[in-house]
Amino acid sequence: MSVEVGSKNYVGPGETLAAGIVFPILEIAAVGLRFVARHRQKAAVSIDGWLIVPALVCVIGMGAAFIVGVHGKAMGYPTLSQDAGNYLTESPPEVVLIQKVEYAFQLMMILAYGSIKLSVIYFYRRIFVTHRGGVFDVVTTVSVVVTVLWTLVFFFIFLFSCGSHISAHWGSLQDLTTYCWATYAPEEGLVISDLITDVAVLSLPFPMLWNLHMTSFRKLYVTGIFLLGGVSIAASIVRMVLYIEVINAGSDPNMDEDLTLTRVFYWSMIEAGLALIAACLPTLQTLLPVISTQQIIDSVRSIFSLHSQHSSSHGSRFIELSGQERTGSTAHIVHSEESSSSRPIVEHKSIEENRRSQGMVEDRGIKQDHDFV
Repeated sequence: MSVEVGSKNYVGPGETLAAGIVFPILEIAAVGLRFVARHRQKAAVSIDGWLIVPALVCVIGMGAAFIVGVHGKAMGYPTLSQDAGNYLTESPPEVVLIQKVEYAFQLMMILAYGSIKLSVIYFYRRIFVTHRGGVFDVVTTVSVVVTVLWTLVFFFIFLFSCGSHISAHWGSLQDLTTYCWATYAPEEGLVISDLITDVAVLSLPFPMLWNLHMTSFRKLYVTGIFLLGGVSIAASIVRMVLYIEVINAGSDPNMDEDLTLTRVFYWSMIEAGLALIAACLPTLQTLLPVISTQQIIDSVRSIFSLHSQHSSSHGSRFIELSGQERTGSTAHIVHSEESSSSRPIVEHKSIEENRRSQGMVEDRGIKQDHDFV
């Protein structure tokens, strides 16, 4: 149930508690089914699967922070009034609790976002990167580097935003003004860059996807699965708007500090939860009969298999022509030393050798494609 303070509606304790309980349960189910799907395929868990595990741990931690905050009446409840003089040198327990929750929540949130982005990128690489040095290989490698740097930079910015005085995050107003940055620039940079990187990561596979050898229905189906990540982007947009609203509001007397933080964290939780579920959905398609991820992988590799077979056929023709030159000279020598009746036998032998050589080239091409899959 929402809470109304002045002219604004905020997220109440019931909604906050529900998000802190429901989303971790859904994430555990999604990640668990992802590992079940890999087990049913008798396939080893790939790097994109392992990267989703720290994201799950962080989302569970974010949910635990919600539960602790609601239990201590620090989240989902209006800010308690306090004497201005005391507020400068000390903070009530509820304020201390919500500041601790905010500090831990933001650090876990950044790690969760970074792990989910990396998991999605490596999933794309597992499907679409079939040889090193290609355009998609380079693009996704750059995306991995950018995502790792993004995660580390913002993690340490928020970790040391009060320098070495970590406890100043939940200290008095005097501690905050003395040791911590008096700016919203890190928060603003985080939410804006998070949205930009989300859109960039979501857009990566579509140029490759629509070049696959699949029916239009399958392309639309797989595109829809990938676009489910757009739901988390919608939550990211809401969170960014709320952050900017807080920054622009400044000391708005109608804005409740604790409830505003609760609302921002609430949408941050929704974004992380939906993003993690969306990252698992493509892998979970192996549990459904419509289309599986393996079919996508087979479609991608069929393109390069056709290219390999085309190259092999050129190689076969080259070997055949070379074989004809060599066997032609051999036939001439045999004809000069033996009777002319032996020439058809030599020519027949040359044709058989050419066919064998061509067959060997085709067999090698098929074996290579088989190993590639």
